[in-house]
Formats: sequence, structure tokens, C-alpha cells
Amino acid sequence: MLFTVIIALLITVVLQFIYKQHKINNQLKGFVIAPGPPLLKHFHVFNTELGILPNLLDISNKYGGRVKLDYFYGMPILLITDKDLIGHILGTKSGLLKDAMYELMEKWLGDGVLTCKPDKWKTSRKMLNPAFSVPLLQTYVYSFENSVRVLIEKLKSEVGNSGFNVLPYLSLCSLDIICETGMGIKLNAQQNKNSQYIEDIDEIGAIILRRLFSPIKRLPFTYRFTKDYQKELEVVARIRDFTRKVIDDRKRTKASRTSNNTDEKNKEYSLLDMLLEAESDGRILTNEELIDEVQTFLFGGHDTSATSVALSLYCLSKHPDIQDKVVSELESIFGSNDRYPTPNDLNEMRYLEMVIKETMRYYPPAPFISRMIDEDISFNDVFIPKGIPAMIFLYGVHMNPDYYPNPEKFDPSRFEKETKPYSFIPFGSGPRNCIGRRFATLEVKYTVAQILRNFNVLEVPGHLPQRTTSIVIRFKNGMMIRLELR
Repeated sequence: MLFTVIIALLITVVLQFIYKQHKINNQLKGFVIAPGPPLLKHFHVFNTELGILPNLLDISNKYGGRVKLDYFYGMPILLITDKDLIGHILGTKSGLLKDAMYELMEKWLGDGVLTCKPDKWKTSRKMLNPAFSVPLLQTYVYSFENSVRVLIEKLKSEVGNSGFNVLPYLSLCSLDIICETGMGIKLNAQQNKNSQYIEDIDEIGAIILRRLFSPIKRLPFTYRFTKDYQKELEVVARIRDFTRKVIDDRKRTKASRTSNNTDEKNKEYSLLDMLLEAESDGRILTNEELIDEVQTFLFGGHDTSATSVALSLYCLSKHPDIQDKVVSELESIFGSNDRYPTPNDLNEMRYLEMVIKETMRYYPPAPFISRMIDEDISFNDVFIPKGIPAMIFLYGVHMNPDYYPNPEKFDPSRFEKETKPYSFIPFGSGPRNCIGRRFATLEVKYTVAQILRNFNVLEVPGHLPQRTTSIVIRFKNGMMIRLELR
């Protein structure tokens, strides 16, 4: 009897999958349904550490900018590199709801601005926007100097080395920068070699990706019996304890100034200060809400910036002629003066900005972003029924020869003119784009400029970064360069 019930349940589940698949295929318009083996469908596309991005790019090149895939039979996802459809999705309320990938971050990032539902996001975004106003961003620039000065001294120890991974240095520097500017505390991660947090961020990203593409780990019940579940609990506990310490340190600093009658108006105002004073729905934020928002910005503020600086240096090491042009631009701005950059100086670094944009085109910080289509979409010849996740494949957009001729070539001159709308979106687009994009751009430009003013960046012969897939871009074999004093 029990065996009969189990068989009946299995048949019911299979029939539901078949019905769902049939219904979606009938409703979906304007997409190529990529062929795949029965049941497993496109599992092979995602079940590889180094091959996900090349696999998805091959599919986009073969079938076009609108493709329907299935992780498994009945588990659909839309792979989109069509810039016009991307603009429509991200530019409307259809693109406000994050999909399951972001739900998997819940233990780590909680209900912060990156992961929360649209209704809460609108309130959070409005609350946070003032922290990224142009006047405040300009004050942050002057705070970069201390951290970058330490970075330059640390990098001098690598001069003459036959090759080293620059990313760990940049990650610690960027963590110092985001803590000083955004959190109002001096962490001194570079001096203390506080790398546990960075290692934990790498680990949690890998765990989330493994869950995303594993049917066993996607289900909360079966996930509990895996090693990744226990590892996630340990890592998340350390990350959130680190964030809690950052918040407590800032609270003590503010309390000390108040007790000593120090004039707070003359002190730098940070994102964390604003959060400590902010109200949501007429009340101040709870400790857990503070941790959610601060953790989101600690992660976003240091990780993608450090990686973008490392990638820019790597690309410049491979193209010494382009590096020479950047150095000439810096010399025209600074001459023989060794002062640190001001906001106006950064605005004048137009060619360096083109180099950084081309780096982000070739290596977008996040290879893809995803959305859950929560209402039917009709757009030109496209119809998407609600309830289907959509993967906006940024890497595929940036490597599309229709948008960028000879896309494999590293060519900053592409950005001498405006790019086609939605063909260059390293920070996403639309209402729910990256709130810290301008901050990140300033930090990357500042750090790259200072490194180039001190060092000649050389390639490591034979080194080719092995790009892996995570929430943000990762490299299995590091980001290797060589340095000479300039």
C-alpha cells in the first residue's frame, strides 16, 4: 500500500512538471527554447565551476538574446542578452522583484536593500539615497588617502617579484576604505591583516552559488543535511558578528564625543551615522535591521571595488601602450606634484575612466543579475507570463558583437562615444540599480591612479585568470601582476 502511494505521488509530481512546462511553452513568445536531454535538460550548463559563463555565452551566441533554459525539466529560467528587453524589464516595476538567488542570501544579508521585497525596498532606498549624494561622495574622496597610502607601502614589498596576486592587498585596502568612509571607523585591516572577513565573503558566495544550481541544496529540507548548511551557519555567524562589532565601535565613538562635548557637526558624517539616526515607518532601525543594511554595504562596498581595481591593473599589464596613455594623462593633471587626488582631479581622468569602463565591459563585477517576473510582460513580439525567473546575462550583453564589434579585443576607445542604451550595465540599471555605483567608480579610479603614479604594472607571462562564477566575479588562480617602481 505504501509503495503504491509513493508511486502515485511521484506520478503526480511528474505530471505537474509536465503540465507546467507545457503551459509555459505555450504562453511564452519571442524566446528560443534551447534543446536539451530529457529530465536533466540544461543541468550540464550550470554544473561546472569554470564553465558556466562560457556555456551561457555559447548559448546566447547560438540561439540569440532571448533563450529559455531549464535547470531541470519543469524548472525554467530565461536567459536574456537583448538590450531592449532588458531595458523594459529593469526599467519598470516588473523588474523590482529579486528571484530565488537573492532569497538564498537571507541568512547572510537579511532583509537589506539588496535583497528585500519591492515595498520595503522603496522605503529603504529613499532612506539611503542621501548618503550617496554628490557632496557627500566628494567628502569621501578625501578619506581614501589614508588607506591608499598604506596600500602603496605594502605593494612596495612586491617590487621585483616575478609575480604576485594583487587582489588580497586590494581587498584589505577596500575594506579599510568602506569602513572609514561608510562606517566612520578606522579598521586598519591592512595593518592587522584582518582577512577572515574577506575569506568568509568568498566562502558564502560559493555556497550560495552551489545552492542555486543544485536541486538538493535548493530545497530547505534536504539542504539541512549537507555540509554546506553547517558551513553556512558558521560563516554567516562570523560575518554578522564582524558587522555587529563595526556598528558597536561607531556607537561608542559617537557616545564618547557626546560625553566629551565634541562638536559632531565638525566630524565626518558616514552612512552608518545616517542609519543610526534614520527612521523607518516612524521608528528607528532595530539592531538586526542595522546589521542587514550595514552588511550589504560592507560586502558591496569593498568586494566589487577591489576586484575592479585588480582587473583594471591586470588589463593594463597586458596592454602597456594603454597604460602609457593613462600615465600621460595623470602627468598632465599632477605634473611633478605628489599630492593625492581631489574630486576635480578624478573628473579630469577621462581616459582612465574609459579604461575602467572597458575593464567592466570585459569583466563585469556581477556576471548576471536575476529577477522574478511578477506580472505578465508584453513587449514588441515578446510575451512572458508571470512567475518565471529571468537571468539578465550582463557578461553576454557586454560580449555581444552587435553591440561591441570584435568584443574580445580590449579597446577603451569604445567609450569615447555614448554606448547604446542598456548595452553597458555593469551596475545594473533602472530603479533597482546599484546604489553605490558612483562611490565604487570614484574609489576604483582613485586607487588605480595612485598605483600607476607609483608603479609600472607589468604582466606575468603565461598567466590567464581562470574566471569562476559566484555572486560577483571570482578567479580561481588569482590576479597576478608584477611591479616596478616608476
